[in-house]
Parts: sequence; structure tokens; C-alpha cells
Amino acid sequence: MPEDLNPNVPEGAETAHDTTGTDPYTAADTVVPAQDRFSQSRYQRISDDVRRGAERARTELRHGAERARETYQDAAENARVGFERVRAETGNVTQDVGAWVRDNPARSVLIAAGVGFLFGMLVRRNDDDEDE
Repeated sequence: MPEDLNPNVPEGAETAHDTTGTDPYTAADTVVPAQDRFSQSRYQRISDDVRRGAERARTELRHGAERARETYQDAAENARVGFERVRAETGNVTQDVGAWVRDNPARSVLIAAGVGFLFGMLVRRNDDDEDE
């Protein structure tokens, strides 16, 4: 029955026997282990390449995280220094204005009244515009 399925099987077996000098089963026993060794070697090389790539990626990620951390720390320090400088300057301006108001109380009251009057005019004008 198997001969009916593929009539060339006996012919292929004879060709293998003539080529290798051994029966086809012995030839297969020789070729299959060599192919297995080749496949295992190829698998090992690919596995090593993947491992090296993963280690390289891990190293680069660590370096990137460290650089980001340093940049963040530098920015935070610069912001803190800038905030302290602005706070100190604001304190100085507040002290200067307070000293000027104590030295010039009449002028201070007139300036405050003028600013209040101008502000009132602006607010009133906006209210009149909305009514129309």
C-alpha cells in the first residue's frame, strides 16, 4: 500500500544509498544530529545577542534616568534660588515703600486717594458700558 502512495520512495532510497554509501536510515542518523547542533548553535548565538541587547538597554536606561534626576535636581535648585532672590527683593521693596510712606505721610495719602479715584472711574466706566 505505501508504494501506491508515493512510487518514488524506493528510488529516492536507492539514490541516497548510492550517494552516501550507506543505507538511508544511517544517513539520516548522521544528518539529523548535525542539523540539531547547527540549530542549537544558532539558538545560542541569538540568545546571547538578545541578552547583550537587553543589558545594553538596561544600562542606557539607567544612564538616562540618572541624567534626568540630575537635570531635575539642577532645575529644582535653580528655582529655589530664584524664589529666595525674589522673596528677598520683595521684602526689600516692601521695606522701602514702608519707609517712604512713614517719611511722606501726606503724599502717601494723596497718592492712595488718586489711585482709588482712578480705579473707581475705570470700574464705573465699565459698569456704564455694560448697561448700554
